[in-house]
Amino acid sequence: MDLTNNLKQLGLGDYEALIYSTLLKNTPLGASNIAKSCGLARSSVYTTLNKLMSKGLVGITYKNEIKQFMAEDISTLEQILTNEKEKLAQKFKIIGETKKNLKRSPTSLNVPKNNFL
Repeated sequence: MDLTNNLKQLGLGDYEALIYSTLLKNTPLGASNIAKSCGLARSSVYTTLNKLMSKGLVGITYKNEIKQFMAEDISTLEQILTNEKEKLAQKFKIIGETKKNLKRSPTSLNVPKNNFL
């Protein structure tokens, strides 16, 4: 399986996976080069780069006063997944507590029965 598909399976969107894998293979790159490599419009590239930067997967550097984007280490993605795992474990704990509390509460809802003639 290729890198882009692996990144999709790890939770990145289609464009995120495509751009991040491109940067992992060849970093840093300008937005125009990313757009050409990925076959995407520059506007889509910038939108996706902003998402990747907000996740901490892409950083910015400058080369000859031109903004270049660079992939952060893949361990950053691993840390994101670890954080998601911890949040999910906390949610399972909360649902377990909620279920216990519901078992203690009355189960009848006092809903009137419908009588059909």
